[in-house]
Amino acid sequence: MYINRYIYEGGNPFLLPSLSHNITLGTTYKWVYLSAGYQYIKDAIISFSGAYSEDDPTIALINMINAPDYDKIFASLVLSPTMGLWSPQNKRIVCNKKT
Repeated sequence: MYINRYIYEGGNPFLLPSLSHNITLGTTYKWVYLSAGYQYIKDAIISFSGAYSEDDPTIALINMINAPDYDKIFASLVLSPTMGLWSPQNKRIVCNKKT
């Protein structure tokens, strides 16, 4: 598909469906929320851009491709105390991705 003179978009007939297995645990106590989880992603679909040809690298070709499988472990902590009319939030997230 022609987008403009610098960008073309192509199809991928070999694209596989993406599969995601997730488990998340969360708990709340007063104004503290804690969650942790694990994700396994198989054949994630991502957008990939490369040169259309070696002769004219100024034209980009955008395709959807399958990424390698990966695991992701994450944890988050949210603090949201109420002070009068105000309810500020402080959020921290830690994530580890393994391929």
